[in-house]
Amino acid sequence: MYRIGHKKRNTKHHIYVLSAFVLLSIIGSIALFWFVYYRTASTSIKQTTGSKQLFNPGNDNKPLKIDTDLYTMQLPSDWKQIATNEDTRYNSIKWEMQSGAKNRWLELYTDRLPTDTAFNRIITVNIIDNVPSLETVSDNCSGFTPKVSDANLKVPSRWQGANFLCDLSNATDNVIGVSDKATGTALHFTGPKKGLHTYMFVYTDRGIPEDESPIITAIKTLLPK
Repeated sequence: MYRIGHKKRNTKHHIYVLSAFVLLSIIGSIALFWFVYYRTASTSIKQTTGSKQLFNPGNDNKPLKIDTDLYTMQLPSDWKQIATNEDTRYNSIKWEMQSGAKNRWLELYTDRLPTDTAFNRIITVNIIDNVPSLETVSDNCSGFTPKVSDANLKVPSRWQGANFLCDLSNATDNVIGVSDKATGTALHFTGPKKGLHTYMFVYTDRGIPEDESPIITAIKTLLPK
């Protein structure tokens, strides 16, 4: 209805203008939302990546990769091989940490193992399908191994069901071994080509503070051939 003498308004024109304005407002809101969302997400990803770097020391980025006839293994990049021994008694390779005071060593025996090596601490493992599951690291065994006699200071001991020799003659040293509950410090691994072989880890740590990470890295990365 309209009054006589007044021009009728173009109602359809106003409706079109209003609809266009609402549509543009919606499009603008959506564009602003996605801009803020992706900017925030991108910033979050960069911060997460940076935080992860804090848990990856430089030595772990380029580990020492060891490749022998029987196995492959890794150690931190500041380690290097310093000795090998292949004779009728023992078969072993020895590595040394090169940074700092050079006061950490790892020796790995294969097949021909010493039977009288004694330790101060022990890492217990459970090997299933050639995968070692690390369980516990003991305190110094002088605290839980009964002293038998002065004449025998390499005393059979046990930690969490794993057998080893405790070195009571050097109770203040820090020589760490690895013991499986089934086989003791003679660890059995079977490779797809080389078959069954026996390994023994001897890790000497005279650094301050103590650091078991090199031997843990070696155990976790040992892969029989």
